[in-house]
Amino acid sequence: MTCLLPGETEQEFWEFPANGTGPGAKSLRKPSGDCTYCFGSRALFAVPLWVSSTDPNVIEGAVRMQLENRHIGDFSVDEGQHFDYFNVAEDGSRTQILATVLAGEPETYGLNGNLGGFELAPRFFSLKENAIGLWRENQRWVAAFYRQGNLAYFQALSARDFDEDLISEIECIREWLRGAGFVEKINSVVVWEPMTDPVAVTELGERLQATATVSDRPMPMLPLEETALMPESFALREKSSARQKNWMRLAVLGLVVYMVIMAVVMFGIMMDQRANAAERNWIAQHESEAAIVAETQARWDELQPAINAEGYPLELFYRVAKMLPEEGIRITRFEANGPKILLSGEASSVSAAISWKATLMKSPDFIEYEWEFPAPDIQADNRATFNAEANLKQ
Repeated sequence: MTCLLPGETEQEFWEFPANGTGPGAKSLRKPSGDCTYCFGSRALFAVPLWVSSTDPNVIEGAVRMQLENRHIGDFSVDEGQHFDYFNVAEDGSRTQILATVLAGEPETYGLNGNLGGFELAPRFFSLKENAIGLWRENQRWVAAFYRQGNLAYFQALSARDFDEDLISEIECIREWLRGAGFVEKINSVVVWEPMTDPVAVTELGERLQATATVSDRPMPMLPLEETALMPESFALREKSSARQKNWMRLAVLGLVVYMVIMAVVMFGIMMDQRANAAERNWIAQHESEAAIVAETQARWDELQPAINAEGYPLELFYRVAKMLPEEGIRITRFEANGPKILLSGEASSVSAAISWKATLMKSPDFIEYEWEFPAPDIQADNRATFNAEANLKQ
């Protein structure tokens, strides 16, 4: 099983045992088969809840009602599953729940064609006590709170550096969770980033009155319980894909029948050629049939760009657009014609243009293209304009 997990600086592929037990192993290659996309902490809302019941049939409705009352999530969607929940602990007649809600459409990094499912990245790590785990996802710090070994809450922190702001933010989250009874006294804090400032880590432990340690991030483990999260867009795409597969089966069946018929005809022609020269005249009379085959093949070759979804201009533009930062880069021209892509844009500065150039040229979405990206032109107001051309590798 292959999963796409957010790493410390970029997305990473991980291979897990087929039986679902044991740690994963990092893979340097994009999988050829299905891959499970793991939502990072920034793509999710974590909502801790108390439900006044321990009956599983009651809990789901109660979680949905509480989320609706808090206006968290869109409950008007007809397809997919935009929220899920997991039991954390039981306290008498009530149950502590961690609900997770999709914060928006995910960025799947070119996996649209071979998505095998979805998971939650924070659930791949755990601590066996009342503790806090800290790690980085795509250069952003994430804090996870555990209650007796179960994930009780997680959040992508606003502070980018391990400094006073980050420590204060964790303190505030801890106080909120303790006040609502979602966590017990924190005994330990583990920072899964060896390069973290030890002085700041020690201060964090003292502020939380807990033992603070630094270590390498552990190998991720597959969650024992699968999530039901499924974005609406992918649920619709899956339904559409099923219909397309049915039509493709019919088309393939027709093609097989056609090929069988053609094989029988050609076999007869070959036998006639071996029999006597007179039969060659009969073959000459059927040259038009062979011409039909060649014409059909030529038409299929002409249709190849249209039926190759990976080369659709809209798909290529989507791959470019999803790499745009929130600000600093604007695309002014985009053309995709067969194996060539032409791209022009404007950047707020030369450094912004160069940075985005690096992002574009390293993107796995365009691994099959060779880019030519000349140095950007500096304008009078320090803005920079750029042009790029990509050609499909032979």
